[in-house]
Amino acid sequence: MQSCPRPAGGDWGRAEIALLGASCDRIRDFARLITQFFAGRRIGYADADHGAAGEPPATALTYTDKISYHRLDLIPPMSPYQRRLLFNDCDLVLVNGNHFSARHQVLFLDGIKSLEAKLEKLTDVRLVVLAAADVVIPDYLQPLIAAAPVMQLQHEEALRRFF
Repeated sequence: MQSCPRPAGGDWGRAEIALLGASCDRIRDFARLITQFFAGRRIGYADADHGAAGEPPATALTYTDKISYHRLDLIPPMSPYQRRLLFNDCDLVLVNGNHFSARHQVLFLDGIKSLEAKLEKLTDVRLVVLAAADVVIPDYLQPLIAAAPVMQLQHEEALRRFF
C-alpha cells in the first residue's frame, strides 16, 4: 500500500516566506505591501515584539481582545508543530527574517543593513527586492541568489506578478 506524501512546509505553514535584509520597520512596511496583493486571501505575519510596554503577566496562556485584533501570548514558546496549527488557515505566512527562519526567503535590500551575520538563514532565496535604484547587491550574496530574480521596489506590478 502506497502512502500519501506529506505536503512540504516549514515551521510556519505550507507557504512561508521570510523577509530579511533591512530594518524591522522596513520589512513590516514591505509585508504590508505584499498583503495588498492578496485581497480576499488569508495572510499571516510572524514578527518579534519590539517594545515591552504593557506586557501581559507571565502565564502559560494569555488571550487579550484588543478590540481591533486579538492577541494570544504563550509560555513556553510554541513548537514548529504548534505554529503550523496556528497558521494552518493562512494561504501565505510572511515571516520577519531578522528574527525567525522560514523555508523560502525574499531579500529586501536597502543598502543599510548587512546580511553577513544571517547567511545561514539563506537556504532558498526566491526573490531580491532593491529598495532603491542605487542599492548594490553585496558580493557575498551573489552565490546565494544566483537563480533569484532581482526587482526594484517601485515596480509594484512586477512584484504583484511574482507573488
